[in-house]
Amino acid sequence: MHNLTSFSLIMVIVSALIVRSDCQCSCTDIEATKYLLLHEMYKLRSEMQTSSKKIDSTKVSCPDDTWKKYGNKCYRFVGEGDASTWSDAKEKCRLIHGDLVRIENKEENDFIANIRGSKYGYWIGLEDTQNENDWQWRSSEGTQSLGNFSAWAPNEPNNMDGNENCGVIYTYYDGVLKGQWNDENCMHKNPYICEIVKPL
Repeated sequence: MHNLTSFSLIMVIVSALIVRSDCQCSCTDIEATKYLLLHEMYKLRSEMQTSSKKIDSTKVSCPDDTWKKYGNKCYRFVGEGDASTWSDAKEKCRLIHGDLVRIENKEENDFIANIRGSKYGYWIGLEDTQNENDWQWRSSEGTQSLGNFSAWAPNEPNNMDGNENCGVIYTYYDGVLKGQWNDENCMHKNPYICEIVKPL
């Protein structure tokens, strides 16, 4: 509120000075004051925009309490009762305006691994169906490369029997593989994790 009041006051003063200069009353002092006030005006406007972005990022909300929030993302963990193939899971996420989760860093991976336990791996949005061992994150916006972060379990991905092309994350596996990824047959029916990314 203080910044807004200051901004409005500066605009009034600048407008008055412009009127005075238009009336042939300009001088060195007036021009210098106009310059300083305009500089302050743009500085305040920049600060207000930055502050607005910070406030917006704290207002990220999820659709309902079946979703879990982390940063600017909302996650929905769909359990064994609706276990699905990878493709079906992807489509079910899209029906609720989301995608299979894309995990971008260790902190996000740890959050997901600790939120809910299952003896099965949860499908994530990772696959290499196009080119073997070229793992891509697939979403409604297209594909993205694996990037700099991965959490494959030891000796994974191994493409067992030549048909493991979709990724899962373990949230509980006797504690040993918690938070680690594995490749599985895309036709297996597993629980899955949907995500919605909220703009900041």
